[in-house]
Amino acid sequence: MADPTHTGRIKARDDLTWTESDDGNVVILDLHTSRYLKVSATGSKLWALLADWTTPEVLTTSLVSSYGIDEETAERDAQAFVEGLRSHNLLLDQA
Repeated sequence: MADPTHTGRIKARDDLTWTESDDGNVVILDLHTSRYLKVSATGSKLWALLADWTTPEVLTTSLVSSYGIDEETAERDAQAFVEGLRSHNLLLDQA
């Protein structure tokens, strides 16, 4: 289910500000657009991995090992998370 237009490594943009709340959620602030995005505790695990260059496969593996879900569901969830971040222009792609 990999997206053929984005096959390389990904990471969060370096110029974003973010903080983790007491409930495990993450709030990401894009100072260029003055927009913020709240990410759930599950998403915050993936967000932490995006601090450095990583791959969608690593995100999928993290979901499988953290939550015991099957790989197909994890891949679908990781892809949806990444595409959501991309839709807000929060990620960098590396070929």
